Amino acid sequence: MSKFESELLRRLARGDDVEKTAMWFVECMIRSNLDWKDLTAFEVRFVKRIHEGYVQWMAGRKLN
Repeated sequence: MSKFESELLRRLARGDDVEKTAMWFVECMIRSNLDWKDLTAFEVRFVKRIHEGYVQWMAGRKLN
């Protein structure tokens, strides 16, 4: 377990805003200089899903 996984799980379990939670997690990754190999399987899935959502959102914006 990385040092952020338990806090990430806690925030998601209590229903915190996903966008704010994602920003918090990305900032933690940047400040701690984390690489993919440093993340747990859950954290990797979380980051990938956030990225997929961002790509879909950007694709929708280009249509407007």
